Amino acid sequence: MIVRRILFFISIVCALVILLPTNTKAQLSVSLPNVSGSMGSTINIPITVSEFDDVGGIVSFQFEVLNTPGILNFTGVETAGTIMAGRLIIDNPNAVQGKITVAFSAATPVSGSGILIYLVAELVAIGESPLTFNDVKFYDPDGAEVPLNLTNGNVTVTDVAPLSPPNLSSPPNGATNVSRTPNLSWQQVTGATRYNLQVALDEGFTQVVVDQTNILNTFLGIGGLDYETIYFWRVNAQNDEQTSAWSATWNFTTLADPGDPGDPGEPEVPPQVVLAYPFDGQTFQLEESEKMVNVGWYVVVDKNPVYQLDIATDPNFTNMVYTNNQLTDTFYVFTNIANNQVYYWRVRASNTKGWGEYSDVWNFSTLIVGVEDESISNSFELMQNYPNPFNPSTTISFKLPERSSIKLEIYDSIGQYITTLTDGIFESGLHELNWNAYNYSSGVYIYRLEAQSLNNAEHSVQIKSMVLMK
Repeated sequence: MIVRRILFFISIVCALVILLPTNTKAQLSVSLPNVSGSMGSTINIPITVSEFDDVGGIVSFQFEVLNTPGILNFTGVETAGTIMAGRLIIDNPNAVQGKITVAFSAATPVSGSGILIYLVAELVAIGESPLTFNDVKFYDPDGAEVPLNLTNGNVTVTDVAPLSPPNLSSPPNGATNVSRTPNLSWQQVTGATRYNLQVALDEGFTQVVVDQTNILNTFLGIGGLDYETIYFWRVNAQNDEQTSAWSATWNFTTLADPGDPGDPGEPEVPPQVVLAYPFDGQTFQLEESEKMVNVGWYVVVDKNPVYQLDIATDPNFTNMVYTNNQLTDTFYVFTNIANNQVYYWRVRASNTKGWGEYSDVWNFSTLIVGVEDESISNSFELMQNYPNPFNPSTTISFKLPERSSIKLEIYDSIGQYITTLTDGIFESGLHELNWNAYNYSSGVYIYRLEAQSLNNAEHSVQIKSMVLMK
């Protein structure tokens, strides 16, 4: 009898246990992905979560994501398009220690599933970096910590993204009645420093009539084309590391011969000249012994063009100080320089049919400074390189008033770093350095001198331009 009562009691207890709710909480899954990207790019790394409603919603969380320093740098978080959109996220990226800390807290629970947030990262070097969760805590509305199932990820950083081929702009593909001196243009490519253009009589480019390299603009005027002829053209982009694939091939047809009664005819003069250097509005500080300024322009693609250069002290060119209409080079060394003067200049090109349109009018200013001592200066002074233009080497000089820390760097015309000629300590006086540009293409280059006195706080940064012409 006693045994029966004990068994009955046990069965009642078991039934009650089955009927009572349990305190076991569902696990929340939080995941990092395996992603890849090219060096130099910025990517958004998604953190995904399972359904928040399974754990009653989330009112706060905190976590760290660790990475390999030097491969990628976290810069912050992005919530657009995530379940945390519109919520205030506290983030603290630390590139030196290789981690980002993220935290959130609110009175109203967050529900939903999918992408929690994006981690924004810059990919700075080729390699792989694990993405590892650390110190992860999620809390429900009761303040209880939610059990978690964490999945770590990985980032693979590949080589620099390849340059994209340019998109052609004008003349439109298939255009007809096009001038024999057209201006061909295309869209700028990110990362490109120059472009190459080919024009041919056939789509396979076996009969190339224009092959122009190292174009610094996104357009080029060409001339000397035949009447009523189909021309095919393409462009690729280039920098010091790589060359893009060719663009799509477009074609245009030039206008009919003027002898045709249906053709309005037009002169076969060269296209408008495009100026290259000095930059519009540039000021030159020159010594008495170095009173010269180099002016240059881009070559006109035509049959044996001749150029006219005008330099004046007014924008209407009524006070002309130099003019020459028999130039065959695309630069001129101007020496008739006055102190504290603004000079205006323009260029046009001609062929057997006449003169083309003048370029835009640019100007430069001059300031002549005296030198009391050839070797000792009272201030930091960066001098104009010599020779200029040069091919392939030139000498850059600078003067120091006292013992100083010096850095002399070379940049291209759009400000991209090329090389460092020196970075060290120099005594007072005149110093000369040589730059051999044998491996570089023709164009305008900038040299920058940064000087810091070792005896006081005096600091100087000076910049000048030079021209490599091969």
